Amino acid sequence: MDANNIILIIFHVLTPTVSLAALIVSIISLVLAKKREKNRKLKDSLMGELATYYNSLRTFIFHYTENKEKANPQQIISTLKYHSVQFSAIKSVVNEMVVDPIQDLDIVEAKFQEMRRVMTDAVEFIEAVSTKKDFVFADGTVREIEELNAEIYKCIMKSQYKINNTSIKQ
Repeated sequence: MDANNIILIIFHVLTPTVSLAALIVSIISLVLAKKREKNRKLKDSLMGELATYYNSLRTFIFHYTENKEKANPQQIISTLKYHSVQFSAIKSVVNEMVVDPIQDLDIVEAKFQEMRRVMTDAVEFIEAVSTKKDFVFADGTVREIEELNAEIYKCIMKSQYKINNTSIKQ
């Protein structure tokens, strides 16, 4: 057997093996790319839900803090309840999807409940309930609401960062 025949035999054996290996690597790469894309979409969706929640909460708060619009006690209670239920659902889904639970979401929930208490325990709110009239939050109450809102925003931003940098459960 001369050198040319040996080279041809190696070429005929090696070429299909290398081609098969390249095909396998390509398929694995495609599968991993699809998985990364799916995880990216899920992360974007979870972060988007948090952003939508905060924007809705901020719009609600803005009316009564910055614009000093008159508030209806029943409307305040209903809207706070809606936001509480909405956040609870978002938090549950996020913590089901990510590998490590995001503790900042617990802080958001606690700060929201504190904001709810500040709003509904305010003297002006209690008086409005008893007189069945609309009211405007006092400056001290507005300051407390805005401080809690800032803390909620900070924790939501931290949560979005952690969602972006964590692994998704498979």
